[in-house]
Amino acid sequence: MKLNKSTVEGCALPEKGYATIWDNALRGFGLRVTAAGVRSYIVQARVNGNTRRITIGRHGVFTAEQARREARQLLADMARGVDPVAQRKAAEAAGKTLRDVVDDYVANKRRKDGKPLAERTKIDIRRHLSTSFADWADKPIDKITEKAVRRRYLNLGKRGQAQANQSMRVLSALFVYAIKSPEYTTTENPVGVIEQVQFAENFRSNRVPKDQRGAFYSALEQLRTSPTSSPSLRTKAAAAVVLMQTGLRFSDVVKRTWDDIDLEAGTLHVEDTKHRTPRTFPLARQVVDVLREQQALSAGEYVFQSDGGKGPVHDLRDALKRAGEAIDHDVAAHDLRRTYDDLFVKCDVDPFVGEMLSNRKPPISPVRARHYAQTWDLTEDKFRSAAQSIADRLDDERRVHEADNVVVLGARA
Repeated sequence: MKLNKSTVEGCALPEKGYATIWDNALRGFGLRVTAAGVRSYIVQARVNGNTRRITIGRHGVFTAEQARREARQLLADMARGVDPVAQRKAAEAAGKTLRDVVDDYVANKRRKDGKPLAERTKIDIRRHLSTSFADWADKPIDKITEKAVRRRYLNLGKRGQAQANQSMRVLSALFVYAIKSPEYTTTENPVGVIEQVQFAENFRSNRVPKDQRGAFYSALEQLRTSPTSSPSLRTKAAAAVVLMQTGLRFSDVVKRTWDDIDLEAGTLHVEDTKHRTPRTFPLARQVVDVLREQQALSAGEYVFQSDGGKGPVHDLRDALKRAGEAIDHDVAAHDLRRTYDDLFVKCDVDPFVGEMLSNRKPPISPVRARHYAQTWDLTEDKFRSAAQSIADRLDDERRVHEADNVVVLGARA
């Protein structure tokens, strides 16, 4: 039949599913009718060897004549080789935003071992989306240019070079993922341009300089214990002290609740390690003392409670910046981990023991592994004594610095 208002509205409904009625005046133009009474105009033709069926729209939104004109244009385009399905997919892909890529990446990206990304990795990626790239979140990724990336990198670097580098590693990984995925049209990674930007800080090697560890640690201790420091600053300084004394990752320390701490046994338990192996770490006496004093500041669930009291602190930048000013050197939380590496080498601690204490992945070598307990019980004497020797060394360096800076005042006349 010829499709018009009366034939469309008067056609019989199928008992179930849908039926298709083709127009006898324009080949490829039709009407799909469902058992529920929904009537939709469609067009169908072959293009580039593929059969394409396109829905124009519902009757009522389109009149029969409007749908016919639309169908005629679509059929003419397909006759010229224009594939409307491919066009639509290309348009959708071109419109994919940075937020779309992040959602896709955290949901579907797999590590080399086939496992999904760790939760903390997903949190870091989303954090950068909402902070470093907040104004790009809903921008099509194809519109993010090398020039814009360079400018963003320089601006982020003014606030913190380590975070600027980390944000760009995240952004680069997202672009690499999009380039390899057929769902996106992007073919270039604009983050490659940052290789031309030189910062003095090397994000893979920055640490507290060896000859300034005592001064830096002393500055943190002053911030932690000074009655003039705000509770927030004291809490952040305490967390930084624990990081420096243990070599643990930021999340291993700041996410701890009091249930994870046993002050009598002198241990800290991390259930959600980066390598997904729960561990209980021995704490040096100095760390236990810091945590006991922290109990007076933290009335909540977390050892290092945030100002709002709803979770742990999010960053330690206030304390690290103040302590860094004492040695004229920028220090990030992860730099304290590398500082700890220097300390256990200085103390002649077995590298294996030092790396286990700082929560690195167990060694692959079975020969090396057999020398130690297969249960990785870090509370054994060999580990506890090493942790104590490292803490003592750092304490000694602090005392030497403080002794060198004592000024003896003469008696007043």
